[in-house]
Amino acid sequence: MRGIEFYTTHFLICGNIDGKEKRGCKPSFSAKIHIERKDFIMKVTGIIAEYNPFHKGHKYQIDYCKKKLNSDYVIVAMSGDYVQRGTPALLPKHVRAEMALRCGADLVLEMPVSVSTASAEAFAMGAVSMLDGLRVTDYLCFGSEYGEVSALQELAAVLVSEPEE
Repeated sequence: MRGIEFYTTHFLICGNIDGKEKRGCKPSFSAKIHIERKDFIMKVTGIIAEYNPFHKGHKYQIDYCKKKLNSDYVIVAMSGDYVQRGTPALLPKHVRAEMALRCGADLVLEMPVSVSTASAEAFAMGAVSMLDGLRVTDYLCFGSEYGEVSALQELAAVLVSEPEE
């Protein structure tokens, strides 16, 4: 059996990656998480969210990752007490994290306030970098109020082919 270990000091809020429910999560603590890799390649999907507030559409997204995308784990990068426009979140971060965990997320990580209150571009860059930095996230799953995937695919194709500065 192969395993992956990763450590986090600031971002980890709480998680149930080992299948056991965690209670009394603290905002900033050190944790060691060991993910066992057996005879299959695990699929880990990341979600970037504010959950302000958490609603049925968010649960649907988590369920979609698990059932339709066949993700073994879903990791959420979530805003803390302040959200993208710099306003306080409706509910405390621990309550929102617990809602996500109870609805199927396996790990909820808090984005630094400098990322969660930034412009859309910096918010996205910081959150994607955070999930990528874990070195276990294979896919990103996101929702869109637009509802039409083709326009998003065209935009993504332009961005991918754009030369780096």
